Amino acid sequence: RYLAFAIDDLGTQYARLFFVNCQTGKLLVENIPYTTGEIVWSADSAGIWYVSINDSFRENRIFYHCLGTSFNQDLLV
Repeated sequence: RYLAFAIDDLGTQYARLFFVNCQTGKLLVENIPYTTGEIVWSADSAGIWYVSINDSFRENRIFYHCLGTSFNQDLLV
């Protein structure tokens, strides 16, 4: 039902995650900055796991993001 994709539009190693509703073709308002761009969908497709990048461009934490919420509410795994 949803498609997730990542864009690095600044030429850095930081990727921002975006989500599209495949039924409507509309981009969701929510997005997640400062990630590696790699995701894993949960079994129920309600959310994703992703890796954040720190200021030294190193992978440093894994989060769970539930679709429909702000990334500020993501659960540190």
